[in-house]
Amino acid sequence: MNILNWQQTWHLEQCDGEWEHEYGVKIETLDNSWIGYSVKNQKFEGSGDPEKLAAILEQFKSIWESNTEIQ
Repeated sequence: MNILNWQQTWHLEQCDGEWEHEYGVKIETLDNSWIGYSVKNQKFEGSGDPEKLAAILEQFKSIWESNTEIQ
């Protein structure tokens, strides 16, 4: 499964009638060519230019699947 399909499936699995009204996924653009991420208060924030989107989603997936920091 490619990372975009994984993200879509993950999002659908979170939706329970309440989660989607308080949480969700937000994607914004940056003009920086660097990549980074942080986890604060169980919230993942990734940053990078448009060519880094797949890498950012892969990092989120890795953290989620390791069951640490954001679940």
